[in-house]
Amino acid sequence: MRIIVWALWLILFVVLFGFAVTNTAAVELHMLGGFTWQAPLIALLLIFFLGGVLFGLLAALPAWFRVRMELRRIRKSMRAQPVGPSGPERSAAADPDSIQSVAQGARTTS
Repeated sequence: MRIIVWALWLILFVVLFGFAVTNTAAVELHMLGGFTWQAPLIALLLIFFLGGVLFGLLAALPAWFRVRMELRRIRKSMRAQPVGPSGPERSAAADPDSIQSVAQGARTTS
């Protein structure tokens, strides 16, 4: 399975590399205020792609922090609770002595 995944990544890289090599023509980007910027098409695509990734990550940050805080709260509450029954309130099923006595009682009644 790993070989297939690596082969797919390699094919994607070759396709994108070929796209980058063939799109080296300079294009003009006209901005507001009369500002014009001339750069290769692939450079502009890469810049806008990275800007989109950055914008997406920034948009996801509040939800990510909210989930982390909730997870921290749940872990803290789980640490505060005892894992199993302890002390006098233990059930008979959790006490090994009572299990043996129940098993012996079942043998004597039959």
